[in-house]
Amino acid sequence: MDVIAHRDPLGVEPPLIKVQCKHHTGTIGSPEVQQLIGTQGLGELSLFVTLGSYTRDALAIERQRPGLRLLTGEDLVTMVLENYDKLPQRWRAEIPLTSVLVVSDGAED
Repeated sequence: MDVIAHRDPLGVEPPLIKVQCKHHTGTIGSPEVQQLIGTQGLGELSLFVTLGSYTRDALAIERQRPGLRLLTGEDLVTMVLENYDKLPQRWRAEIPLTSVLVVSDGAED
C-alpha cells in the first residue's frame, strides 16, 4: 500500500481510501489488482494508479467490484487538466501549466 487516505485530518470519517501506485508504463494484470482488493475492508475504497494500462481481466474486476477504481497515466493528466483552476496555488506551483492558443487549420478568414 502506497497511500492510505482519509476524508478528515484525524482519519475517523469514512471512507478510508487505499491507494496502490505503479510508476512503470507496463500493463497491470488481475493478480496485482486482486492483491489490492484483498486489503479492502467493508466501506473502504481502493484506487490503483499506474502510468501504464490494465489487462482486460483487471478491468473486468473493476466493473464487478464496488469501491475499486483503476486509473491510468492518461486519466491522471485528464483530471489535472480538467481541475487545474480548482487546485490550490501550492499544487499549481508544483505543476506549472501555461495556456497555449492554437489557430485551427480550418479557421475562416
